[in-house]
Amino acid sequence: MKKKRFDCVAMKHEIQQRIAEETRAMTDEEKRRWTRQKIAGDPILGPYWAKLRKVRGSGLIAKESGSVYVGDRPDLAASE
Repeated sequence: MKKKRFDCVAMKHEIQQRIAEETRAMTDEEKRRWTRQKIAGDPILGPYWAKLRKVRGSGLIAKESGSVYVGDRPDLAASE
């Protein structure tokens, strides 16, 4: 059996544990703000998020009940 260089599931679990610990005492609104700040500061996701927010008013992005989704695909919803 080939030995893995890293365990993706273990890495995901460790990251989730670190985030849970960091946000444990936050309210839901504080967690949303924290998440937005992390996304905006990310070198890959940040530019995409900024572009998405600009396009929102163009009709390409629909907003409904606190979620944002593309066109008629509510299954792709991402909470703000």
